[in-house]
Amino acid sequence: VLARAGGLTKDAFPQGTVFTRKQIREQESMQLSKLMQQLRSDIAAKNLSAESEGMQTKPEDAIMMIAEIEKAKPIGRLVIDLEQVLKADPEFDLLVEEGDELYVPYHQTTVAVVGEVQHASSHRFKAGMSVQDYLQLAGGFRKRADDERVYVIRADGSVFVPDGNAWFSVSSSTLQPGDTIVVPLDTDYSSSLSLWSKVTTIISQSIVALAAINNVSN
Repeated sequence: VLARAGGLTKDAFPQGTVFTRKQIREQESMQLSKLMQQLRSDIAAKNLSAESEGMQTKPEDAIMMIAEIEKAKPIGRLVIDLEQVLKADPEFDLLVEEGDELYVPYHQTTVAVVGEVQHASSHRFKAGMSVQDYLQLAGGFRKRADDERVYVIRADGSVFVPDGNAWFSVSSSTLQPGDTIVVPLDTDYSSSLSLWSKVTTIISQSIVALAAINNVSN
């Protein structure tokens, strides 16, 4: 398919390629629906069990969580290594199916910071800058941030999760142009609603994919 399209242009960013498949999108839609039902049940259960302790989840927090899920748009993204595909490596290539779509965005030179930070924003990638440096550029953590579970969504859709205290001391080579640093909501802040962390991961990955698709469209 890539050969028929004439290959990539000099401005292409293969690391940020978004490959979508209808079947995966349908699976994601079902998963989000189930997570929303579980989250509703979890919220109700937490409220009931915490009433006697005065720890009831605030209604506005619960409404915010449900609203975020309902806004999420399943993309159906399958993580692929386009650079290896272009090298004709059969281990990374795959057969296409009817309805598949392949988006190759323009070259990216930024790192985005989203989630529970003071100012969600994008910054130019600069060699030598650490995750902590980018978090500081975003104003640091908000009160509700889970600063121990920060993770990075790569431009290709994969997720990088550092180990323990090594997070802020990792070499700059672990960050790449097109990366998105995600600061999740502290689940303890919302009565330990563990499902919320799963939901935010799905939502964040969708946001990254949509940004890449819009980059192609524009």
